[in-house]
Amino acid sequence: MSYWSAGTRVAVTADLGRDRWWRTFTIGSRHVSIVDTVAHRMRVFDGDRLIGTWPLSAGRHDLPTISGTLYVRYKNQDVLMDSTSIGIPRENWDGYYEHVYWNTAISTDGYYVHGAPWSLAAQGVTNVSHGCVNLSPEHAMAFFNFSRVGDIVIVRGSTKPATSEDGEGDWQMPFDQFARTGSAPRSVS
Repeated sequence: MSYWSAGTRVAVTADLGRDRWWRTFTIGSRHVSIVDTVAHRMRVFDGDRLIGTWPLSAGRHDLPTISGTLYVRYKNQDVLMDSTSIGIPRENWDGYYEHVYWNTAISTDGYYVHGAPWSLAAQGVTNVSHGCVNLSPEHAMAFFNFSRVGDIVIVRGSTKPATSEDGEGDWQMPFDQFARTGSAPRSVS
């Protein structure tokens, strides 16, 4: 996949009926991270330079991490995670209700790259999470501090593809197909 070059200036306008909306921004340096759920590794790149290869534990067989081209949506240092949000009662053997740290959101529906000191023994070995990408607290903090909203995170090897039905389809289809849906801009300047 190709991306706009760092330093490219982009102007976006939208005719919203009575209002006209516009923004300009400049493309920053390329940050692409690759999560391999089979090899249990995450490679983090700043441009063409590999800055880290970290062991991880992704979603277990019955709760796989979504795969595809995702991007950093937002970051929260502390998130109170509750297993009832994914249908698991707190009192279940795998239920939880706890503060989780260094959370980098990579979806609209609750998938994060985050610190997981409870899964250190599994990281680099097997997938045991409820769908998130588990890293050591140190690696999660480094990824949190490195990442910017909009950075690309490619997840490979999972059995659950990201789709437009769950809000993660933007990058999963070629631009010409996306343009035919009527959602894409007519021109980019």
